[in-house]
Amino acid sequence: MTRADCAIVGSGFSGLCAAGLLAKAGLRVVVLEQAPRLAPLLSGFVRDGLQCDTGFHYSGSLAEGELLAALFRHLGAWGRLELSPAQVTVAWDDGEPLPPAVALEGAGDYLRQVEEIRRRTCFFNLDLDFGAWPEELFDRRTLADALGELGVGPRPSEFIGRYGSVFYGAEAAEVPFHVHALMMGQLFRSATGVRGGGAALAAALLEALRDLGVELVAGDAVTWIETGGGAVKALRLASGDAVECPACVFTAHPGLLPGMLEGVKPSFRKKLLSGEDSFAPDCAYFKAVGQAAGHRLRLWNGGFELESRSGSVLTRFRPVGGGGLAQGALATVGPSDYERWTRTPGGSAYGRKPLASAPPLQPDTAVAGLFLAGQSVKLPGLVGCAVSALLAAARLTDPKRLWRGLRNQA
Repeated sequence: MTRADCAIVGSGFSGLCAAGLLAKAGLRVVVLEQAPRLAPLLSGFVRDGLQCDTGFHYSGSLAEGELLAALFRHLGAWGRLELSPAQVTVAWDDGEPLPPAVALEGAGDYLRQVEEIRRRTCFFNLDLDFGAWPEELFDRRTLADALGELGVGPRPSEFIGRYGSVFYGAEAAEVPFHVHALMMGQLFRSATGVRGGGAALAAALLEALRDLGVELVAGDAVTWIETGGGAVKALRLASGDAVECPACVFTAHPGLLPGMLEGVKPSFRKKLLSGEDSFAPDCAYFKAVGQAAGHRLRLWNGGFELESRSGSVLTRFRPVGGGGLAQGALATVGPSDYERWTRTPGGSAYGRKPLASAPPLQPDTAVAGLFLAGQSVKLPGLVGCAVSALLAAARLTDPKRLWRGLRNQA
């Protein structure tokens, strides 16, 4: 039986970040991944010698002084990454591609509110103390409500809503305005790519974790979380092995957790099983010939598709069901592939939808020593994964020391 101070269930971005933060704080950490390889969604796959990204194209918060940059420095992964600005355009139907700044003309009041929410939230402004969440800004207004109140016109409103849904999987009439503001504000400020894509990002994090002494296990699923006296005792694995640990950070889809626990309180079970998942994606990959690197958001009749060119591959990403995506493709992936890699029911892109009609899941659970992280907790997307990892790690370490270590890297 392996012994650890904390076991991390899942080696997605949130799991790797949580593992690194806890190991950096001196804890013995083991990461448990059910898939045959670590970070399966983030790493993507190789076809005909070409890297195909499935879980990462570009992100915000990677500029100097921002959250992901400080986090990667703190964990020792920063020097292993080569970054480049992401060239992003938007086009309606088959019209001329425009920079986001042009698409946002006439939306000045919206941009000022987005910046105000970002400026007053600690994970997006590292000058603030840990936990400084502006609750008065985190109301139940939807993005659609806010755009209407601010008098934003139909064309920029369509762009704002569709661009946001690419990164958190909810419609403008569903997503809380503050979630949209936090997720998109950092993208408007500093959309950044990584040379080598998700595979390079995953490799940098995994190398950093090995240097920190994290034990990494792939190909062995957690089947049961053993508890005693209302607290975590051990994790049972499909292989018959076990990990004895007083703490666990569960980063898989929250709907899977009730099947791994005995005696779950009805109210907690309802919270884990309720809610609506984000869209399941279709992705197609093409050999890119004579095309400049960059990302184009195409909008039409209420739908969208994100085209991303990186290296010699053009990726087309959109919600499942559009049809006609695979013609001439080098490779395709769909909901069944996402479900196989992440165990997310139905293969949703971002787990639970962030909904204004329901409060988000929090890291704390009804079981002592058991914490949640991942896209379904607090915020979605890559940055949301980092935020939930920080919140979970703060439950198991000194939060002030954790935050100070991060801010020292900003």
